[in-house]
Amino acid sequence: MTSEAKRLFNREIAQCSGRLIERQQIANLLIEQREYFEYALSLFLDEHAPDTHRLSWCIDLVYQQQPLLFKGHTPKLIKALDIQTKDSALRCILKTVSHMSQTADFRKEISQYPKQIQSLIEKGFEYLTENHEVAVQVHAMELLFHWRSEEPWISKALTDIIDAQYSQKSAAFRARSKRIMKQLEKEKS
Repeated sequence: MTSEAKRLFNREIAQCSGRLIERQQIANLLIEQREYFEYALSLFLDEHAPDTHRLSWCIDLVYQQQPLLFKGHTPKLIKALDIQTKDSALRCILKTVSHMSQTADFRKEISQYPKQIQSLIEKGFEYLTENHEVAVQVHAMELLFHWRSEEPWISKALTDIIDAQYSQKSAAFRARSKRIMKQLEKEKS
């Protein structure tokens, strides 16, 4: 990808207002042009890259429409959780990784690197317990739920955190946590 193409792509991302039609145009480019997709993922690994929150909106659409494009790229997304700081970017990355965690092929890919699983678990608890927007916390909760079988203590810790936070959180948080708690209770019995 030429430096001019990168410059134009970065400008396109910077001008994305978040409207679905604009996000979809960028997502289509990422789906159709592999080099743009590769470049977009590399931007998440650059802490100084501007507008990664806008780019994450488009990456979310790409995953919804063409999840197989992400084969082989899970390490980048997991590493991006360590680098990205904006909740709007974290929300989409966590959502994508959480969905991947439910899919056998992606789960197998992630499991090839035990340190990645540990990183996901650590980041999940960090984002769930720290001051982040509700969507980030909800996707972190989902992520932890999907990886609960990795460590025997995860289910108990997740239950304790949800119980402690439940009354102070929004309806969205409570709804998702209620569903997770129901499943955790069912597994106990």
